[in-house]
Amino acid sequence: MQGNKDKDSLGRIILILICVLCFVAPAYYTHLVVSNSVNAPIWDDYDSLLKFLNHFLESDSTGEKFGHFIVQHNEHRAIFLRFVALSVFRLMGNLDFRWLVYIGNLALVLIPLFLFLSFKTGNTYKILYFCPVFFLLFQPQSFNSVLWPTALL
Repeated sequence: MQGNKDKDSLGRIILILICVLCFVAPAYYTHLVVSNSVNAPIWDDYDSLLKFLNHFLESDSTGEKFGHFIVQHNEHRAIFLRFVALSVFRLMGNLDFRWLVYIGNLALVLIPLFLFLSFKTGNTYKILYFCPVFFLLFQPQSFNSVLWPTALL
């Protein structure tokens, strides 16, 4: 009986250590994003965000405002980006690019949650098999696009 208790407590300790290890990568990634994001436009942010806000705020009719939302930017339509930028502008009174970076990276935080919920295994230690996903998702390899609001949203 005592051997089973020791084995269970050792298994729980190992599980706790694995969970802590899994959250090292997201914690470090979050630290990098928060400490390196700046409130300044980068590359396409001038056209896709600042130019949009200027034209949108100067428009008088609803049709014009809608047109500014759906106008094509390069090869795509950045409707969600413009909606988030306008929301941040309305809530804060100015366009804070750091908040756009935080909102864009929030999606990356939700991806492992959905992947973990869809991960099928009958093992009670499925976090052990899932731990590499955290290190693959939260890596600073493409860090330039992680701090660029137009690329994130």
